[in-house]
Amino acid sequence: MESKKGIGFTLQDYEDAFDEKMMPRGGRFDIDTLEIEDQVLFHRFKSNAQNFIDQVKTRPEGVIEGMPHVHFDFINNPNFNATAFIHKGKEFIGFNYGLILMVYEIFNRILSSPKIFPDLGNVELEHEHEKLPVLTPNFEVVRDQYEEKKYSPYVYPVDETRSYYANDLADLALNFLLLHEIAHLRYGHLSYVNHKMGMDFIMEFDGEIERKINPLTNKLLEWNADNWANETEAGIVYECFQRNMFQSDILNKSTGSLDQAIHAWLFTVSVLHRLSAGVRRLGNLGPPEHYPSPLERHLTSIIMSEVGIRMSKPNYGDEVSLNDLFTLNNLAVNSSEKGLELIFEHDQFLDDLIEAIMDANKQESDFFELFKKDFREKIRPELVSFARANDLDKSEGR
Repeated sequence: MESKKGIGFTLQDYEDAFDEKMMPRGGRFDIDTLEIEDQVLFHRFKSNAQNFIDQVKTRPEGVIEGMPHVHFDFINNPNFNATAFIHKGKEFIGFNYGLILMVYEIFNRILSSPKIFPDLGNVELEHEHEKLPVLTPNFEVVRDQYEEKKYSPYVYPVDETRSYYANDLADLALNFLLLHEIAHLRYGHLSYVNHKMGMDFIMEFDGEIERKINPLTNKLLEWNADNWANETEAGIVYECFQRNMFQSDILNKSTGSLDQAIHAWLFTVSVLHRLSAGVRRLGNLGPPEHYPSPLERHLTSIIMSEVGIRMSKPNYGDEVSLNDLFTLNNLAVNSSEKGLELIFEHDQFLDDLIEAIMDANKQESDFFELFKKDFREKIRPELVSFARANDLDKSEGR
C-alpha cells in the first residue's frame, strides 16, 4: 500500500528505514512480542502518538516550508530514552519501548497509593505496594527486581477515577517528550547538527552525540526544544480543560478546576524531570555540561507554561499568572516527591534536587535570560536558515 505521507514511500518503507537506522540501538521494536495487556497499551499509544504529531507539528503558528510527514515508532531498547532522526530523506521520532513501560509504571504506581491525592476517587480501594530498590534507566532491570523479590509486575489503581487520572498523567508526560522531539525537527536542529557535525540524529544519554557536539550548542538546542514543548503542552492542557477533553473528570471543566489541571501538568513535569535526573545520574549517563540542569529544566517548564497559557487565553479568558504557577509548582513538586518516595528507596541526591526545585522562585530564573542571550547570539543566526517554523525568535520565550 502506498502511503499518503510520501509519494512512493509506503508504510513498510518507513518501518524498514526506521529499523535500518536504529539497528545499532536495537532496531525497530515488534509490539507483538509483548504480553497482550502491553500490546494493547503500545498499539493505542502508537496510534495516538502519530495523530498527535500530525496535529501539532505546525502549532502554534504557521511554518515556512511546511513540515513533512514524521513517522513514529518504537525502538527495541529497554532504556529510558527517545530520539529524532533523518534517514533516506525521511523524518522519524523513536521512543525506546522501555521509556513507555517506565512512564506508565511510575504513574500507575503513584496513583495506586492511598497516600497520594487522597481526595481523588475512593482511596479505600487502594493499598501500598513494595518499594523498588533503585531507580534504573533500564526497564528490564526493573522487571528483574520484580522477579527477584517476587513483586507484582503490574500495579494499577483500583479506583476508576484514579486509573483514568494516572493514564492522563502518563500521556501528558509522553506527549511532552513527543513535543520535545518534534521541536528538534520543527526548528531545524537536526539539519543544523548534520551540517555542522555530520550528525543525522539527536538523542540524550548518547555518547556519540556528546563526543561530536559542542556542550554549549547541545545545551542550547535542548533548552530550545524544551521551550516549545513546555509552551505547547501547557497550552494544550489549558485548552483540554476548557473543552472537557481529558479522560478523568477531575481534569475536566465540568467537575474540575483550572488550578487542578495546571497542578496535574506541573506534577507531571516534576516527576519527569526527577526521573530524567535520576536516570542520568544513576546510570552515569551524559556529561552535565551538555544539558540544562534539572533545576533549569523545571524552571523553564514554569516560565514557558505561563507563555503557553497566555497564548491560549484569548479564546477563554481565564487568568493564570507566573506567581500562580510558582505557587502551584510547590504543591505539585511536593506531591511528586511523596509519590516517588513510595516507589523507590531513599536517594539523597534526588532529595536535594527536589528541595532546590521547591525553594526556587522567579529571582532564581536569571539563567533563562542568559540562555536567551547565548541562543540569540551563538545559535540562532545559523539555525534560522534550517528552521521550518517562522517563530524561532519566539521560541526563546515571549
